[in-house]
Order: sequence, then structure tokens, then C-alpha cells
Amino acid sequence: MKVMEIRKLKSENLYLVVFENERNIKIGLEMLIKYNIIEGKDLTQEDIDTILQEYEIKSAYNYALHLLERKMYPENQVRNKLLKKGFNEMVVEKTISKLKEYGFVNDEEYIKKYIEYSITKKFGSRRIITNLKQKGLYIKEKDIDINSETLYENAKLLALKKLNIMAKDKKNVKQKLYNYLVYRGYDNEVIFKVLKEILNEYDGDLL
Repeated sequence: MKVMEIRKLKSENLYLVVFENERNIKIGLEMLIKYNIIEGKDLTQEDIDTILQEYEIKSAYNYALHLLERKMYPENQVRNKLLKKGFNEMVVEKTISKLKEYGFVNDEEYIKKYIEYSITKKFGSRRIITNLKQKGLYIKEKDIDINSETLYENAKLLALKKLNIMAKDKKNVKQKLYNYLVYRGYDNEVIFKVLKEILNEYDGDLL
């Protein structure tokens, strides 16, 4: 197909390439130069398909980089965002492969960073596992390397803060604290240890 016109689009950093059959495609300047696309040049359908596929992959890759500049995402979330943006599965998989090759997507590193973040938020192991599962990442509790003393101190700080908030409402305090720490992701061993200590400090009048 012969290229009849090449027109710069005002609202986008793209060029509109119009063919003799009135079909048109949108591509960037880099693609025009790379494939030496000029008015009057004949392109086969195979040429056009190759150019469009390359442009789609480049667009998907740049979009993914834009997302990842702002925050880390696991592979599954990047894939879903690209599909939602309208890129086809082939383009998405090639993009994901490229992102992984250059280390921009790395689920193991994401899990490590997320656990570190969760510790600062004082989440227990079970809450971390649940949150990661919602992101499409599956790990076991034994794979979460959090110092037991850190877990205990975090749970205690949360319980004391909650206890302070409930100072005027002493009804069912033990159950409320238990439920709250379960919600935050702590297991019974840690919870019972915390409750025993802080409730004893309050002379048992909240039991």
C-alpha cells in the first residue's frame, strides 16, 4: 500500500500515516525514521503489521515504566493494568518479559519490600499473607522472616494504643483487643502473650 500522506497530530506526539485505500495508522517519529516511512513509499501488509506490533510493544513498555516510576507493582498487577489499558495479550506478555529482563518487575523483590513496609505498619504475618494473596502473590508464614520479638513489640504497641482509645468503655475489653489483633494479622500465641502482660499491668480490672 502506498503512503499518501504523513501528518503530525497536534494533540499527541504521534504521526498519522494515510495510505491510498484511506486506511491509516498512528506511530511515533522514531518508527517513521527506523522504517524510512515517507510519502509515496509502498509498504506491504506484513510491513505494516510489523510496524504496528513494534509500536504497540513500545507503547505498552513506556506505559508500564510510567506506572513503575511511581510505585512498585507485582507482575500480576502490571499485567492486569496493561490489559485494562487495551493492549492485547501478546503485546502484554512481550512487555512483561522485557520488564523482567531489565529488573523492573521482580516478584521476589516486591515481596521483600512489602514485608518491610508491613512491619512499619505493624501488620502481623497472617495479615501480610492475606494482603499479598490479594495482589496475586502466594507465600507461606514460614517464609516471612520477621523477628519474633519485633512481632510481639508491634502487637503490644497496637494493643496499648487501642486500650487507650477504649479507656472509657471497659466492657469486653479482652475480647475487643483479641479481635483487633487478629484483624491486624497476629496469631494466638502472640496475642495471648500480649493480653496477659498488658491486662495484668491494669490490675485485671478490665477483664
